[in-house]
Amino acid sequence: MKKQKKETEVERTSCNDVDCPIHGSLKTRGRTFKGYVIKKFPKRIVIEFERTIYIRKYERYAKKKTRVHARLPKCKENEVNIGDYVLVQECRPLSKIIHFVFTAKIADFRGDQKSDEKKISDIQKIQGEKNPENQRFSGSLNSKENLRFRNLRISDSQTPEGDLR
Repeated sequence: MKKQKKETEVERTSCNDVDCPIHGSLKTRGRTFKGYVIKKFPKRIVIEFERTIYIRKYERYAKKKTRVHARLPKCKENEVNIGDYVLVQECRPLSKIIHFVFTAKIADFRGDQKSDEKKISDIQKIQGEKNPENQRFSGSLNSKENLRFRNLRISDSQTPEGDLR
């Protein structure tokens, strides 16, 4: 038992942060949220999570994203990275925008399919910008109409009258 007490004292002395829920005197209460870390600052993280709300006019549900700023204790700064899934809990207001504190890390960052799909779509957008013909005619036109308009444009540039079929 004496060894366990010494270990807790060592942890307590390693974090001199007053606003730490584990080692300091900050009390947590109320609401808890789980979300992904999207930004990391010294002593602060920003988490984002999705929630569904009902829109009465359209009788449908919509997804909304909410961002919450949370205090990150010094003892946990090396533990948390961007993309991690974390748990934050409400506390007293620590500043104008910080009303939550980091309590636990649920999962590490994993490259999920959505981020991979996003990267692929970004690459396709860049490739489309490089080729102006693809950017100009890609849209609601199907491939046959797209080819027809390209042929018209080529024939317009070759003959001054233009061949409209």
